[in-house]
Amino acid sequence: MRNGLIAIVMVSMLGGSPVEPADGWVEMPGPVGSPAYDFTLTPSADVLVATDEGVFRLDRSTSEWQTTGLAASGMRALMTSSDGTVYAGGVGVWTSSDNGGTWRQADEGLEGGGRSVRAFAELNGTILAATNRGLFKRNEGAAGWVFNEGGPAEAIRAIAVDGTGTIFVGFRHFVFRSFDGGESWSSQLWLDSVVTSIATAPGGVVLVGAADDGFGPTVGHHGKLHLSLDGGDTFARLDINVDVDIGGGFLEVSDVRSVAITEDGVLLVGGHRGSVPGGPGGGVWYSEDLGATWFRTLYLDVDVLDIAELGADEHWIGSKRGPMRPFELPSHSGVELVAAGLKSRHVNIRGILSTSKGLLVWGDGFRMQWWEKANNRWYENQRRASTIRGVAIGWYPTVLVTAWGGMGFGNLDFPWGWGFWDEARDWEIDGFRPTMAARDPEHRTCAADARSLRCPDWFHWNQTRFESSSITALASFPWRHMFAALKPDDPTMPVRIIRSTGDLESWETVWSGTSAIRAGTLVTAATGRMYGFLDDGYLLVSDENGEQWERRGVLLPPRDILVVDEDAILYTAVSNRVMYSDDGGWSWKPFGKPIEGVDVTSVATDGEEIYVGTSTRGVFRSVKPRTRRPAARRVQP
Repeated sequence: MRNGLIAIVMVSMLGGSPVEPADGWVEMPGPVGSPAYDFTLTPSADVLVATDEGVFRLDRSTSEWQTTGLAASGMRALMTSSDGTVYAGGVGVWTSSDNGGTWRQADEGLEGGGRSVRAFAELNGTILAATNRGLFKRNEGAAGWVFNEGGPAEAIRAIAVDGTGTIFVGFRHFVFRSFDGGESWSSQLWLDSVVTSIATAPGGVVLVGAADDGFGPTVGHHGKLHLSLDGGDTFARLDINVDVDIGGGFLEVSDVRSVAITEDGVLLVGGHRGSVPGGPGGGVWYSEDLGATWFRTLYLDVDVLDIAELGADEHWIGSKRGPMRPFELPSHSGVELVAAGLKSRHVNIRGILSTSKGLLVWGDGFRMQWWEKANNRWYENQRRASTIRGVAIGWYPTVLVTAWGGMGFGNLDFPWGWGFWDEARDWEIDGFRPTMAARDPEHRTCAADARSLRCPDWFHWNQTRFESSSITALASFPWRHMFAALKPDDPTMPVRIIRSTGDLESWETVWSGTSAIRAGTLVTAATGRMYGFLDDGYLLVSDENGEQWERRGVLLPPRDILVVDEDAILYTAVSNRVMYSDDGGWSWKPFGKPIEGVDVTSVATDGEEIYVGTSTRGVFRSVKPRTRRPAARRVQP
C-alpha cells in the first residue's frame, strides 16, 4: 500500500531502542490564508504585498515572505512613486525610502474618512490617495496631505491616471474624469453597482470593473464590466459569458474586483463569486480582442482581489487565499501559491497527508495546498473542495477527496502536485455524501457516509446500508477484506467492527465491545496490523484477518488522530504536543516539546520527519530527523 506514501503505513514490527524525540519544532512556510490586496515593485526589484496583517517583502531566492516592520492591520494599498518612495495605505499612510526596510507614518492632513486609504496614483510628482472621504493630494516635498476640494466628497473605490494625465476615479455608482489634475470633474459612467477597479492603456482605452454592494440594484447602466476606446467619452458594456470545458457548464463573472491591461492590449479581469456562496465566476479571465471573446484560466473558484503587473510579463494575482502568480506548462496553465511564510493567524489546519514528494494540507480559511519537498514551494491545487471531510491514497498515485458535494479523484504526477480532477458526481445519488474512503478487494473505490457504504463496479452500485448503526471508520488492506466500524444508535447495544466476506454484500462481525472506534482512526499497516483508538482512550489492535483483538495502553482524553510510520512507530496528538509509542501502543511518550499557543490538529510523517498541523499557526515539522531503531528485539506483542 505504501508506494512512497506514508500517512498511515507501517512495514515492520521489530523493535529496539526508543525513537529519539526531536528537541522542538520549526514553523514551516505556508500554507496561506491571509488575503493579498495590492502589490508594488520597489526600486531594488523587491515585491511587496499588502495584507490584513501588514506589508511583507518577498525573498525571490526562497519564495518566502519576510516582515517589513509595518505590521499595521488592514493594509489595502501600495505604490512606488517615481522618486522611489514606497507608499502603504490602510487606516493611515506610511512611507518607506529604503525599499520597505523601515517605515514612518505620513498621514498628516488626513482626517475622518480620509484616513481610510483604498488606492494610490501619481500625477507629475503629485501623489493621489483615494480615501473614504474623497481624493487627497500630497505634492512633492510637502509634509502633509491636502483635500481635493474640486471633487465629490465621498468614498473613492478605484483610481487610475492615463498617459495623457487624465484622472479617473470610481465611486459607488459613478466614474468621474478630470483633465486638469482634479480641479474640475465630469461624470462619464453611471452604473447600478460599485466601481471596484479602473485600468487604462495608450490610445484612449479605459476598462472599468464593478461589483454588487449588497444593497440591491439601483438605477444606472447594468453590468460589471465596461470598456471605452475614446478616453472615457463613451463606454460599452462587456459580458464575460463562456461555456468552459473544465467542469462543464456555463460560467459568468458574478463580480469584478480587479481589471488590468497588458502592454500588448490583453484585457485581464479578476473574477469574484459575489454574494452567491460557491457561485461561478472566480479566477482570471482574459480577452485578446477587446472583449469580443473571453477565455478563463485554471484558477477555478479563486476570488481575485487584485491583478498587478510587476515587471515585463510578470502578472501577480492577489486572492482571498494569498498572493499567486501564473506559470505555464505544456498544453495547460497553472497557478503557484507564492505564499511561503505568509500565514494568517486565522488559518486552521484540519489535515495533513504526507507523501514521498511532499505534503498535502487542507483546513479552514484556504483551499487544499501542496508543498513540494524538492524545492520547498507551495502550490494551489486544481480542485475546488472547500469542505474537506477526508483524504485517502489509493494503491496507485491517486488521491481521493471526500467533501460535501461528492468525491474527487486526482493524482500527484504534475509539477504543482496535482493533475486534472474527475469529480464523481454520482456519489451524490440519493443524498449520499461521503466522509471517508478506502479500496475494496477488487481495487474499486469505496466510500461511506454515516449510514451507507457504496462501492461501484463496471455496471452498477453495490451498497450496504446500516439502518440502526452509524459508520465511524473505514479501512482495508491491499487486495484483502474491507473493515467498517459501527456504532449503534441504541447505547445498550454493543459496538462492532465488521469485515466483508469478499463480495461486499455480506459481512461478519469480528469484534464487539462497549466502546466505539473514534472517527477516522481505524488504520492499517503493511505488516497486517490494524489499529484504532476507542472512545475510552484505549488502543485496539488486531492482526490482518481480524481474528484476534486486544486492548492496549490507554491515552486520555480520547484521540481523533492516529498515524503509523514505516518503523512501526505510532503517533497521535494531545492538546499542543505530539505523543508516540514504540512498543505497539502499550505505552505513550512525548515527542519533542509542546508547541505553545496552539492545538495540534493533525500529524503526518514521510519516514524522515514528523509534520503537524495546528489550529492557528499553519504547519510545523520536527527540527531534526528521527533516529531509526535497530532491529534488536521484538516489541511486546
